[in-house]
Amino acid sequence: MTTIDSLHSPAPAALSLALLPEFAIFRVSGADAASFLHGQLTQDVEHLGPDDARLAGYCSPKGRLLASLLVWREGAPPEAASAGGDQGDILLLARADAAQAITRRLAMFILRAKVKITASQQAVYGVTLAGGQLAAAEQAAQGALPQAPWHKADLPSGTWLALPAAPAGTQQWFFLPAGNTQPAWGEAQNVEAGAWYQTHLSAGIPWIGGATADLFVPQNVNFDCIGGINFRKGCYPGQEVVARSHYRGTLKRRMGHGILQADPALLAEPAADVFDPARPQEPAGRIVASAPGAVLLEAPLDTLAGGELRYGAIDGPVITVGTLPYPLEKPAN
Repeated sequence: MTTIDSLHSPAPAALSLALLPEFAIFRVSGADAASFLHGQLTQDVEHLGPDDARLAGYCSPKGRLLASLLVWREGAPPEAASAGGDQGDILLLARADAAQAITRRLAMFILRAKVKITASQQAVYGVTLAGGQLAAAEQAAQGALPQAPWHKADLPSGTWLALPAAPAGTQQWFFLPAGNTQPAWGEAQNVEAGAWYQTHLSAGIPWIGGATADLFVPQNVNFDCIGGINFRKGCYPGQEVVARSHYRGTLKRRMGHGILQADPALLAEPAADVFDPARPQEPAGRIVASAPGAVLLEAPLDTLAGGELRYGAIDGPVITVGTLPYPLEKPAN
């Protein structure tokens, strides 16, 4: 991931664009695509609407996240099935370092289902809108943009996938340009990926994969707080563990957002240990995701409440824990 010089750089332009090579797209096609994925992920895939872009998790049988995924349907809405029409392919966005492992693991369970999984060479961009100047973004997009989290719009410029708002009302989207060509927007400022991720992490959205695969139960990285789990759907790998944590357990570990105060260009390693000065004997948690000078980290709730942790060692760089733009209470069943 590209670093930037300082978290205290000048305020971004109203509209900024960053190429995100850390993400990859893959396609699931075939008559059984929706039902197959419905039985594998934490999210309802069978009832994906034409404007939906749902966050989902892919878990191990022990209920630990192997990957975070964004799922949406390309083509006709699901109502087409009742008329015998094509429902369209389902597209998945994931960390690039997780995509190959995910597709290989999913392929093991296809068996006789009519499903085909293929990688896509589609480029992924991140768009940030600051200052509420939606008109500038919609002019570039050539149409009305989705604003509610986890919704999508297919516009002449490409596919736009809305993300939860970051603090101060900053809006972000994933953007897949039409024709897979590099956007050329006079109104937009091209920024390094690190700047986009700084804002993205402040919204509290974890992308699991690579070094962080198979480390966290979904609720420990706030998946239930940001709409990544459907507790009313049918079975999927690890569902019993995830459901038990929701209905019976008291969650003692959560994910928080932190700033590396001493070095705003430092890029923390995902899965690295985090230490609590009050309990130096062993690590208190782990890094979930990072951007230059910022992290998402998983730790006990009382440790997060203490407000200060250390990265990598008990005498490592100080992490100042802040707040997230959503509550950490368990949502209603």
